[in-house]
Amino acid sequence: MTKLYKFFLVLALIGLVAGAVNAQTSGACGENLTWTLDNNGTLTISGTGAMNDYGPNSFPPWNSQKRNIRTLVIQNEVTTIGNYAFSGFESITSLTIPNSVITIGDEAFSGCHSLTLVTIPNSVTTIGYSAFYMCNSLTSLTIPNSVTTIRDLTFSDCFGLISLTIPNSVTTIGYQAFSYCTGLTDIYVNWTNPPIIQTDIFWGVYQNVKLHIPQGILSTYQVAPVWQDFILVDDVVTGIEQIAPASIRLYPNPVQDVLKIESGEMKMDKVEICDLSGRIVETNYISQPGTATINVSALPAGVYFVRMYTEKGIMTKKIIKT
Repeated sequence: MTKLYKFFLVLALIGLVAGAVNAQTSGACGENLTWTLDNNGTLTISGTGAMNDYGPNSFPPWNSQKRNIRTLVIQNEVTTIGNYAFSGFESITSLTIPNSVITIGDEAFSGCHSLTLVTIPNSVTTIGYSAFYMCNSLTSLTIPNSVTTIRDLTFSDCFGLISLTIPNSVTTIGYQAFSYCTGLTDIYVNWTNPPIIQTDIFWGVYQNVKLHIPQGILSTYQVAPVWQDFILVDDVVTGIEQIAPASIRLYPNPVQDVLKIESGEMKMDKVEICDLSGRIVETNYISQPGTATINVSALPAGVYFVRMYTEKGIMTKKIIKT
């Protein structure tokens, strides 16, 4: 080994050590927000108010830890998720969005290929351009009924997406918002008069996709541009789906055998599982406050609604049984 080779080898080792030492694990990310990364790969955003916006050439402060971040926890009182905040973070598998968040920024989670489940709370009114573009491990998505506009390319190329629920509140859907979501099999809507949309919104999606619509208005959808191109199934019971707050967690979803429900401090008395017609197929009475475990292995594969009787009223969330 020559002296010159040894010299460059030492320099390389010094660089690696310096990089490890200089990689940030905490700091500020807004006027009143901070972030910390623990040894388990959990990034926690805490504080109050808005997160800073970032861009293709202005990276978030945790960017040097991109490969190490697997779980993202955004604590209550955070009001926005900044533009490009987690764009391209391919190791993130799960995230928690509190019901204090109002805005999810442009490309906030684009390219998060390993993200399998996201619950968007009812507090969110704005979901940015390409916010979940190419999150191709997502299998189920329910857009909250606080959202009125779905922007361009918001969920484009989420080709792992199987089930999609769009609420009545949505009146505008942007350019190619769901294009190339080629894994879609079922879309659920509850409009009595579907909005007028462009043909590119579901580009590459139509074939063999069922559009579940409210009962009794099949003829309306049969003449509605774009919507008429799906396989129309009029089996949605109007009013059955009232999205529960993000504080109630149902997992795993999709589920095969055992469904777990966590309601935190909110007390539950009873849980019912209903099929799309509203028929109750399973009933469980809850003895332990804040948590429930339900065996759903005997249920046929399909989409169900879980109706939870709580101290604050009846809460409903959708699940997919595989």
